[in-house]
Amino acid sequence: MKVAIITGASVGIGRATAEAFLGEGFAVFNLARRACPIAAVTNLTCDLANAETIDRCIDTLQATLAQSSEIALVHNASQMRKDSAAACDSDSLQQVLATNVVAINSLNQRLLPLMPAGSSVLYVGSTLAEKAVRNSFSYVISKHAQLGMMRATCQDLMGSGIHTAMICPGFTDTEMLRTHLGSDPQWRRQSPA
Repeated sequence: MKVAIITGASVGIGRATAEAFLGEGFAVFNLARRACPIAAVTNLTCDLANAETIDRCIDTLQATLAQSSEIALVHNASQMRKDSAAACDSDSLQQVLATNVVAINSLNQRLLPLMPAGSSVLYVGSTLAEKAVRNSFSYVISKHAQLGMMRATCQDLMGSGIHTAMICPGFTDTEMLRTHLGSDPQWRRQSPA
C-alpha cells in the first residue's frame, strides 16, 4: 500500500496534490482543519499549530503506515498574513511559524522513523522561499525557513533511500492568495490563468 499524507489538502494546491496522488494509486490522508471534498480522501481533523492534534493524527495512522510500502509526506499547509517588517508583532510571527515551520518539524519527527526506503518528504514552498515581496513578511520568513529545512533534511536523510524536495510554485490563483490580496485587480494581471 502506498500512502500520501498531505497537510492542507482541503483547497488549492493541496487539493490538486491529493487528486494527483489518488491518480497514482495512493491512499490519501488530509491533515487539516477543513475537510477535503474529494470522497476518496480520508480527512483527519488537525490544527497544525497544535502538537497534540498532530500526535493524535499520527497515532491514528500508525497501523496503516506500518503496512505501507511507500509514504509520501507533503508539507503543503501554510498561513499567509498581510504584514510587514514594521508591522508584524512577535505573537503573530510565532503563530505563522507554528503552522508553517514548527508543524513540519513535528510531523517529520513522528513520521521519518516510520518511512521505508522509496518514501519522500515534499515541501510545497514558493518562489518566496528565495526572494521577497512587500506585505508578506511572516510568510516570506517561513518559506525561507522551509527551504533551509528541506536542505537540512536532504543532508540528514542521505543514504536512507528517503527522497526530499521542495516544489516552488509561482503566483497561483488559490483561495489563500485571493484572501491575501483581496479585491486588488493587479493580482489578476500577475497571475497565470
